[in-house]
Amino acid sequence: MAAEYPITESLVKAFLAAILAFHDWQWGGPEPQISFDGKSFPISAIADFVSGYDDPMPDGLYKFLCRMIGTGNASTDRTFAAGADSLYRSCIRRARRSTLGDSPAAGPPL
Repeated sequence: MAAEYPITESLVKAFLAAILAFHDWQWGGPEPQISFDGKSFPISAIADFVSGYDDPMPDGLYKFLCRMIGTGNASTDRTFAAGADSLYRSCIRRARRSTLGDSPAAGPPL
């Protein structure tokens, strides 16, 4: 269900921070936390918050998302909702692979 209001600047900034944190997430480490509205949330929660917004993502942000999570993991739909879903799924794959003890060199994602 689409959001009634446009995505806020503070949520866009939190989403950008989540993308950066995903890229810096160490294999085997806990899911990084992002500050949003004075509280800490895991990357996947920020992605979940953003998933309700069908606003189009700016081209630069979309390209940055693709670079950070891998072009093959990003949706071709350039809305915040689709980008958030791609980031969320990437978090789930990373957490699952970390739990299994796999590293990035271990092969394709599960």
